[in-house]
Amino acid sequence: MWVSPDSASMLFEALNSHAAVDVLDLCPRGRCNKLLRGIHQLSECGEITPYPQWQLRGFPSQSRAPLNEHLRCARLLLERMARQTSTGLATI
Repeated sequence: MWVSPDSASMLFEALNSHAAVDVLDLCPRGRCNKLLRGIHQLSECGEITPYPQWQLRGFPSQSRAPLNEHLRCARLLLERMARQTSTGLATI
């Protein structure tokens, strides 16, 4: 699945699918920002494939496991609620 690097929500929607995520190469308008740093980090750990890297490889990226961020967030909330309940603080 090809996505553009200018939308964090589009990028993470793609990462939550079972598809391989390839990122188009667009020239950033400004200096390095949080989104560009995140894209670089995702590329370094192999979660996405930037276009220049895909072009050198010459074959499609492999499908990947989805991020399942909704499950990760739910677990964090449940853990937080459990800690607060055990200490007598029942608010989030």
